[in-house]
Amino acid sequence: MAKLTGWCACELCAPTLRDIEGIDDSQTNPCPCCGGVDTCDVSWLSEPPFSENEMVAMLEQYGGPESCNIFPGGVPGKFNPILVIYVDKVGFERKKFDAYMRDRVLKHLNGGFREKTDAVVLVSRTKSSMQSKLECKTFQKMVDEWRWIDETFAPYVSLRTNSSLQGFEWKKNYDSKLF
Repeated sequence: MAKLTGWCACELCAPTLRDIEGIDDSQTNPCPCCGGVDTCDVSWLSEPPFSENEMVAMLEQYGGPESCNIFPGGVPGKFNPILVIYVDKVGFERKKFDAYMRDRVLKHLNGGFREKTDAVVLVSRTKSSMQSKLECKTFQKMVDEWRWIDETFAPYVSLRTNSSLQGFEWKKNYDSKLF
């Protein structure tokens, strides 16, 4: 995702105060304050991808890398009850994500005590980026689909942002009604 940055020369305002986000940095939209094209110092600034240090720091909040499975690009191996999904990571595809989640729900249903999923955490740079990549405006329906097969799947589901440009974090939790 990209964020609009700079100053409007006509209105003397900063478009960044309007929380405007775009899909990528190749957009040529006019200035949102005055409508001028190439008259203001306004440009799109792309969010950098998650660094390894940022990903490790996020995993530390859930017991560290050894306590979590990661998608996409996680190392196959030991099943862990916590799944962390980096939505903005290079290689994330909605089709692969859906297949992975179906497999994870079935493991939870059929795997006995050893393959129960306790938490799913989706992390993105921005909320609009998460909505774009997951192809949805609201996330409740997606969570309900996972729990429809087995209502005990992932009693804790958290969607959150970690943006270096915005400087704040958005978070939404979907806790199971059973717990």
